[in-house]
Amino acid sequence: MTPAELFREKPVLFMIIIAVTCQHDVELQSRLCSLCRTEIAHRIWDQSEVSLDLLQGILVFIAWRHVHIHLGSTLSSLIHSAIALAVDLDIYHEPRQAAKARLGALVGSESIGNGELRTLEQRRAQLGLFWLSSVLSACLGDVAGAKSSSSVANSCHILEQAKEFPSDLHLVRLVQLQITAETVIAAISEDDGSSNLKFSAHAMFDLLGREVKKADPSRLPPSDSSSSVLLSLSYDIVRLLLYRSYLDGVSHNMSHDDLHAHGISAAARCTSLAFSTADAAKAAIMDFLALDGYTVLSLPYPHWTQMGHAIRTLARILTMKSEASEALPAVDLLKLLEQVPTKVEEAFSRGMQCPMPRRLPVIFQGFRKTVSDFTRSTGVSPPTQMPLDFGPGQTGQPDSNQLNGMNIGMYEEDEGFMMDLFPDGGFQLNFDPAWNY
Repeated sequence: MTPAELFREKPVLFMIIIAVTCQHDVELQSRLCSLCRTEIAHRIWDQSEVSLDLLQGILVFIAWRHVHIHLGSTLSSLIHSAIALAVDLDIYHEPRQAAKARLGALVGSESIGNGELRTLEQRRAQLGLFWLSSVLSACLGDVAGAKSSSSVANSCHILEQAKEFPSDLHLVRLVQLQITAETVIAAISEDDGSSNLKFSAHAMFDLLGREVKKADPSRLPPSDSSSSVLLSLSYDIVRLLLYRSYLDGVSHNMSHDDLHAHGISAAARCTSLAFSTADAAKAAIMDFLALDGYTVLSLPYPHWTQMGHAIRTLARILTMKSEASEALPAVDLLKLLEQVPTKVEEAFSRGMQCPMPRRLPVIFQGFRKTVSDFTRSTGVSPPTQMPLDFGPGQTGQPDSNQLNGMNIGMYEEDEGFMMDLFPDGGFQLNFDPAWNY
């Protein structure tokens, strides 16, 4: 499809693509995004428009939210608008399911939910909506998005079999990873705070760990470099969600006696989980550092939130007051963190050398200062002896007082924490009260 054809057939999608790709002039980009917001609101609320064009446009607008986040729109309202459009277009569920669910089906209405087979384009929109909302919900606690279903799995299968575009397989793999993440979060949430957690958590953790391992993208046929790295990043975030959720569950809901009653050292378990959580965060950051500069310039917002989640988690582990956290190679991890703004700056420099300059949005202006301020705030000094590597097996010989300060807090974060990481200068790592020991 040519740009002219896209403009005629999908004017909203065309307008939003122009806005989010206007990287040569961030002020113009900001004005264009403001116009896009106005147009979206006009079509939804004034014209009651229901179209695939509008849904696709909103999905792109969400996917590159960091270029207009400073305008102050609410992420949840965009996601809920997209979900509402998907429901009205009968692509949120399978058409037959949607038809049965509608009140009109009870009175013989055939205007909606007529059971027609969904197109590949509609299935891409369905999977895109699920992936966007699921990633953002996992990393930002105040976002509730679309849930996985048999319809999502069916669309994955159909797109994978059709092989119309190489990007379809990448989308399918991202969605499959996020389905695994949703399974982890749901399982932890169901048991969180219940008495059953004390007795079933270890078995549940091992079971979830096996499911996560099955989702490892390295087990799949190779794809292009950027796609492989982004899949690896998503996989490491799934690992991170598993480890940090269980670490919090252990420290919150299991006493020292509870764990020893089942033949498990509470201190060793928590220490191992702290290392595993830090290792997953470290792996996610290293995935980001492996991206080329042009990919960083085009990186969608969900991947930035995944990076923010990894940075935030690693920051909290390094500032915990416990012997386990002190055993981590803090200096090496802080050096790794400082490479992230360097990577962003290198991408910016590379973008400025393009025939049409490419700039990152204003949200990244204070990123280096944020990371530098955090590094100084830890007060970490090089230890006399530092482990060369770390992992679940390197637990040493901890004692029971290591349980103190191990909780990293299953808090309800909102999107403000992304503004803390990428402010216009100034250090604002807002710690949860549970972290003050």
